[in-house]
Amino acid sequence: MTKQVLLCNGAEETTKAIRSESKGLGLTNEIHTTLTLCNGRCQDGPAAVVYPDGDWYKNMTRNYKD
Repeated sequence: MTKQVLLCNGAEETTKAIRSESKGLGLTNEIHTTLTLCNGRCQDGPAAVVYPDGDWYKNMTRNYKD
């Protein structure tokens, strides 16, 4: 695994979309997604943080083209 994506509770649709896209691209061994209880950024939610980079993403949706 090279990237871990932590998505806040409430980002179920976004999590499903990321999992589907990574599977479609053959990256399931490279990207691991985890739903967390809270990432501490409710005002930006749903939020995600990608490790090991530490990059934060806010207002996540299931459609990356939104």
